[in-house]
Amino acid sequence: MVTTTNLNFIKTAKQLQ
Repeated sequence: MVTTTNLNFIKTAKQLQ
């Protein structure tokens, strides 16, 4: 189950790369 927090974490990780 994907939570909003996880979605935000994934977005941030992609921006860092």
